[in-house]
Amino acid sequence: GKEDGVTVEVETFDPRTETYPPDRDDFDGFLITGSSHDAFASDMWIERLCAYVRQLNREQRKVVGVCFGHQIIARAFGGVVERNAAGWEVSRTSFRVIGDLGKRAFSARQEVYLMQMHQDHVVKMPDCLHCIGSSDTVPCQALSGHNVFAVQGHP
Repeated sequence: GKEDGVTVEVETFDPRTETYPPDRDDFDGFLITGSSHDAFASDMWIERLCAYVRQLNREQRKVVGVCFGHQIIARAFGGVVERNAAGWEVSRTSFRVIGDLGKRAFSARQEVYLMQMHQDHVVKMPDCLHCIGSSDTVPCQALSGHNVFAVQGHP
Protein backbone atom coordinates (compact mmCIF):
# COMPACT_ATOMS: atom_id res chain seq x y z
CA GLY A 1 0.00 0.00 0.00
CA LYS A 2 0.96 3.65 -0.21
CA GLU A 3 1.04 5.96 2.80
CA ASP A 4 2.97 9.17 3.30
CA GLY A 5 4.75 8.72 -0.02
CA VAL A 6 6.10 5.27 0.83
CA THR A 7 5.22 2.31 -1.36
CA VAL A 8 5.49 -1.18 0.08
CA GLU A 9 5.20 -4.26 -2.09
CA VAL A 10 5.06 -7.66 -0.44
CA GLU A 11 5.69 -11.01 -2.07
CA THR A 12 5.28 -14.23 -0.09
CA PHE A 13 7.39 -17.36 -0.14
CA ASP A 14 6.97 -20.62 1.77
CA PRO A 15 10.13 -22.08 3.31
CA ARG A 16 8.24 -25.27 4.23
CA THR A 17 8.19 -26.10 0.52
CA GLU A 18 11.62 -24.54 -0.01
CA THR A 19 10.11 -21.71 -2.00
CA TYR A 20 12.53 -18.78 -1.81
CA PRO A 21 13.05 -15.72 -4.02
CA PRO A 22 14.77 -16.69 -7.26
CA ASP A 23 16.76 -13.43 -7.22
CA ARG A 24 17.40 -11.82 -3.82
CA ASP A 25 18.56 -8.64 -5.59
CA ASP A 26 14.91 -7.95 -6.46
CA PHE A 27 14.16 -7.26 -2.76
CA ASP A 28 15.08 -4.47 -0.35
CA GLY A 29 14.55 -6.64 2.72
CA PHE A 30 13.16 -9.89 4.07
CA LEU A 31 10.48 -10.48 6.71
CA ILE A 32 10.13 -13.78 8.55
CA THR A 33 6.71 -13.89 10.17
CA GLY A 34 5.02 -15.93 12.87
CA SER A 35 4.23 -19.62 12.48
CA SER A 36 2.51 -22.43 14.32
CA HIS A 37 5.77 -24.41 14.06
CA ASP A 38 8.52 -24.59 16.68
CA ALA A 39 11.70 -22.71 15.76
CA PHE A 40 13.70 -25.22 17.80
CA ALA A 41 12.43 -28.23 15.81
CA SER A 42 14.87 -30.32 13.78
CA ASP A 43 12.71 -30.33 10.62
CA MET A 44 14.82 -30.02 7.49
CA TRP A 45 12.92 -26.95 6.24
CA ILE A 46 13.67 -25.14 9.52
CA GLU A 47 17.36 -26.01 9.26
CA ARG A 48 17.36 -24.69 5.67
CA LEU A 49 15.54 -21.52 6.73
CA CYS A 50 18.26 -20.89 9.34
CA ALA A 51 20.90 -21.41 6.64
CA TYR A 52 19.03 -18.97 4.40
CA VAL A 53 19.04 -16.33 7.15
CA ARG A 54 22.82 -16.76 7.52
CA GLN A 55 23.20 -16.39 3.74
CA LEU A 56 21.14 -13.18 3.78
CA ASN A 57 23.41 -11.87 6.52
CA ARG A 58 26.58 -12.76 4.57
CA GLU A 59 25.11 -10.78 1.67
CA GLN A 60 24.40 -7.85 4.05
CA ARG A 61 20.66 -7.95 3.37
CA LYS A 62 18.11 -6.51 5.81
CA VAL A 63 16.10 -9.10 7.74
CA VAL A 64 13.18 -8.52 10.12
CA GLY A 65 11.69 -11.26 12.28
CA VAL A 66 8.38 -11.40 14.12
CA CYS A 67 7.59 -14.12 16.70
CA PHE A 68 8.71 -17.36 14.98
CA GLY A 69 10.93 -15.16 12.77
CA HIS A 70 12.52 -13.63 15.88
CA GLN A 71 13.29 -17.11 17.18
CA ILE A 72 14.60 -18.36 13.80
CA ILE A 73 16.98 -15.40 13.51
CA ALA A 74 18.35 -16.06 17.01
CA ARG A 75 18.73 -19.78 16.27
CA ALA A 76 20.36 -19.14 12.87
CA PHE A 77 23.22 -17.31 14.59
CA GLY A 78 23.73 -19.81 17.40
CA GLY A 79 21.06 -18.80 19.91
CA VAL A 80 18.89 -21.30 21.74
CA VAL A 81 15.09 -21.43 21.51
CA GLU A 82 12.99 -23.50 23.90
CA ARG A 83 9.44 -23.94 25.13
CA ASN A 84 8.79 -21.37 27.87
CA ALA A 85 8.16 -23.03 31.26
CA ALA A 86 5.90 -20.06 32.08
CA GLY A 87 3.53 -21.26 29.33
CA TRP A 88 1.75 -19.30 26.66
CA GLU A 89 2.04 -15.55 26.47
CA VAL A 90 -1.26 -14.50 24.89
CA SER A 91 -2.12 -10.86 25.42
CA ARG A 92 -0.89 -7.33 25.04
CA THR A 93 2.24 -7.21 27.16
CA SER A 94 5.04 -4.80 27.77
CA PHE A 95 8.78 -5.20 27.78
CA ARG A 96 11.66 -3.05 28.98
CA VAL A 97 13.88 -1.47 26.35
CA ILE A 98 17.56 -2.28 26.93
CA GLY A 99 20.57 -0.09 26.17
CA ASP A 100 21.28 2.66 23.67
CA LEU A 101 20.67 0.35 20.72
CA GLY A 102 17.23 -0.48 22.09
CA LYS A 103 16.43 3.19 22.68
CA ARG A 104 17.39 3.98 19.08
CA ALA A 105 15.30 1.09 17.76
CA PHE A 106 12.24 2.07 19.80
CA SER A 107 12.42 5.87 19.50
CA ALA A 108 13.81 6.46 23.01
CA ARG A 109 10.92 4.63 24.69
CA GLN A 110 11.66 2.88 27.97
CA GLU A 111 8.79 0.42 27.57
CA VAL A 112 7.08 -1.11 24.50
CA TYR A 113 3.69 -2.81 24.29
CA LEU A 114 3.05 -5.55 21.71
CA MET A 115 0.51 -8.29 21.17
CA GLN A 116 1.94 -11.69 22.08
CA MET A 117 0.92 -15.19 20.95
CA HIS A 118 3.68 -17.70 21.66
CA GLN A 119 4.85 -20.45 23.95
CA ASP A 120 8.48 -20.61 22.77
CA HIS A 121 11.20 -18.06 23.40
CA VAL A 122 14.90 -17.29 22.98
CA VAL A 123 16.72 -18.47 26.11
CA LYS A 124 20.31 -17.90 24.94
CA MET A 125 21.35 -15.05 22.68
CA PRO A 126 23.93 -15.57 19.96
CA ASP A 127 27.13 -13.60 20.53
CA CYS A 128 26.70 -11.56 17.33
CA LEU A 129 23.26 -10.14 18.23
CA HIS A 130 22.09 -7.83 21.01
CA CYS A 131 19.02 -8.26 23.19
CA ILE A 132 17.31 -4.87 23.14
CA GLY A 133 14.10 -5.73 25.00
CA SER A 134 13.24 -7.98 27.94
CA SER A 135 10.35 -8.92 30.23
CA ASP A 136 10.06 -10.99 33.38
CA THR A 137 8.75 -14.04 31.48
CA VAL A 138 10.74 -13.67 28.23
CA PRO A 139 14.40 -12.66 28.62
CA CYS A 140 14.72 -11.53 24.99
CA GLN A 141 11.64 -9.79 23.62
CA ALA A 142 13.61 -7.96 20.91
CA LEU A 143 16.99 -8.33 19.27
CA SER A 144 19.15 -6.44 16.85
CA GLY A 145 22.43 -6.83 15.04
CA HIS A 146 24.09 -6.19 11.72
CA ASN A 147 21.15 -5.71 9.29
CA VAL A 148 18.83 -7.68 11.63
CA PHE A 149 15.90 -6.59 13.79
CA ALA A 150 13.38 -8.89 15.45
CA VAL A 151 10.62 -8.86 18.06
CA GLN A 152 8.92 -11.71 19.87
CA GLY A 153 5.57 -9.90 19.81
CA HIS A 154 3.38 -8.92 16.89
CA PRO A 155 3.64 -5.24 15.93
